[in-house]
Amino acid sequence: MQSTDSESQLAQQLDRIEQKVDGVARRQSEMATQIDGVATRQSDMATQQTSTLTRLDQIRS
Repeated sequence: MQSTDSESQLAQQLDRIEQKVDGVARRQSEMATQIDGVATRQSDMATQQTSTLTRLDQIRS
């Protein structure tokens, strides 16, 4: 009977660990999505800067 209780406790511990790992993986995925969004915004800003510089060059010409 003792080993069955131990196995049950180990199974419960394993379930809790798996849930924590799933939570961490989910948060990492959310952070990766946020990082992608930041990179996209940075790219957009760089494009706008290039466009502005091009227009300034055209005005000077």
